[in-house]
Amino acid sequence: MTATTTRPATAGDVTVQRLTITLCGSLGRAAHDLARVHWHLHAAGHEVYAPVPAPPEADPSPTQIENIVAKHMQRIDRSDLVIAVIPDGVIGHRTGDEMRRAERQGISTRYDTDVDALIADITAGRLLDGTDTCPRDAVTAVPVAR
Repeated sequence: MTATTTRPATAGDVTVQRLTITLCGSLGRAAHDLARVHWHLHAAGHEVYAPVPAPPEADPSPTQIENIVAKHMQRIDRSDLVIAVIPDGVIGHRTGDEMRRAERQGISTRYDTDVDALIADITAGRLLDGTDTCPRDAVTAVPVAR
């Protein structure tokens, strides 16, 4: 992982550490918010990985879905920070798995329900200050259907 570059990125008038960041969240419930956060992170100079919604005509096979999930997990493994964007406060089982994977590996994580506050933290260079915009015990897990 490369957390710092020789030329720090700037966000407005604030010098920030350039991070490799993976975004997690439900494409069905948070696609717009994921896109907003993705844009602001890129504009601040960070390397960002995020899930991409399938086009309407796509009918992915189980193998394709498996490949996409595996690639996303590899990106998590290479990240300095993993952010769960959960504007409705509900974390799905896949996002929960992704966040637990990062935490087990000692990768910094954030759980954010207030997207505007997260964007303010991005702009101010406060991504790694240990502050989530949502207490972890306030996140509701979606039951896994088995």
